[in-house]
Order: sequence, then C-alpha cells, then structure tokens
Amino acid sequence: FETKIEIVGVLTDALIGYECDPEDGWPIISSIKAYVVKKVTGARGEVDLTPIMDEYQLHSFASEINDALNADRNALRIEQMELRRMERDRAAT
Repeated sequence: FETKIEIVGVLTDALIGYECDPEDGWPIISSIKAYVVKKVTGARGEVDLTPIMDEYQLHSFASEINDALNADRNALRIEQMELRRMERDRAAT
C-alpha cells in the first residue's frame, strides 16, 4: 500500500506491506518502508520504519488501508452492477 509519512517534518513516500486477516479481513501490517532522498548526493534510499512504529500508528495505517480496500470493493460492485445492467439491456433488445 503506497502512502505518505512525515519524517522530521518532511513528507515522504512510503510503502506498507500487509496481509488481510483471514477471519475478519482487517489489514495486518508486516513492514513500513519510507523512501528518502539524501540531501548531499540526491540518492534515493529506503528506510525500514517498522521497528519504531507504535500501536496507534500501526492501527492508523491499517485503518487507511482498510478504507482503501473498502472503496475498491465498492467500486468493483458498482462496475459489476453496471455490466449486468448492460447485459440485461442488450438481451432485452
């Protein structure tokens, strides 16, 4: 899951690794990696933030992921309903 994380006042890109719990579908976070640019060289590096995240931050990211997953599911349902409606309209003509 791609997101943004603020590190020392700088908003940076981050990638959150997760799996959904098979029982309730809630995201279980396995890793949080931020991508930072070194000021001196301009090189882009990866920093593993997983060990320094507290429970509140992990829950906040899991909620963000869950919201995105729900939005994707809803968009897919709407698309499927529209396709079924088009098929019915085509069959009726």
